[in-house]
Amino acid sequence: MIRQNGRQEQLTFLSSQMSKLIKQKYGKGPDSCVITMEKGMMLAHVRHFKTPAEEVLIQRNEVTLAYKYRSVILEAIFEQFKHEIKKAVNLDINSFVHEWDYETNTGIILFYNNQLPLIKLNVMENGMKEYVMVKMKEIYTNICKAPSEMKFYKYNENVYIIECKNVMLPIERHLYNKGHCDLLRSYSIEASKNFDSLKGKLHEEFPIFINEVYTIWDYSINKKYIFLLKE
Repeated sequence: MIRQNGRQEQLTFLSSQMSKLIKQKYGKGPDSCVITMEKGMMLAHVRHFKTPAEEVLIQRNEVTLAYKYRSVILEAIFEQFKHEIKKAVNLDINSFVHEWDYETNTGIILFYNNQLPLIKLNVMENGMKEYVMVKMKEIYTNICKAPSEMKFYKYNENVYIIECKNVMLPIERHLYNKGHCDLLRSYSIEASKNFDSLKGKLHEEFPIFINEVYTIWDYSINKKYIFLLKE
């Protein structure tokens, strides 16, 4: 039974359950898994659980295959974990997205309801919002289709989220509809590297240091989320 002695205890319980499921399904658990919850969304920050099989794939430059391997197992984990979320915090979750930095062996998993908007989250501070928007447009000019709309949120004191709508080109929609997700993933890996430049650029203008940047495509709803994690 899940004890109901406060939100933090519930989140600690869910963090532990997530770690156990990862170990059960992968054969190796993470060094740490910290789950936070804000306004109907749940974010898991996972560190150090790369398996020997993934190590081999990455060494052989098969990052797309490593990602697919991890995605298949995370799908199975999600089917169990969403019920744990419902029992613990009475949150209806129907979707998740994830992204990993294999070099630092860290990653994030976002659990959410894709029928609900992010508007309940706090908005990113105006000065930072305007600066990030300019830098984002510079990046998009060079690598991919600019979104029709960008929204900037402050998930909590350590995490910012940039929500980008209508980010897919017609050819990308066609590939997704035909099930060619491997090709899309291969492209997204290369495109995501460009957003890493936000780390240094933000530090130049604001008294914060962005330590991790994760770019997540949700092709099912034609959106992209960029997560900026403070040090």
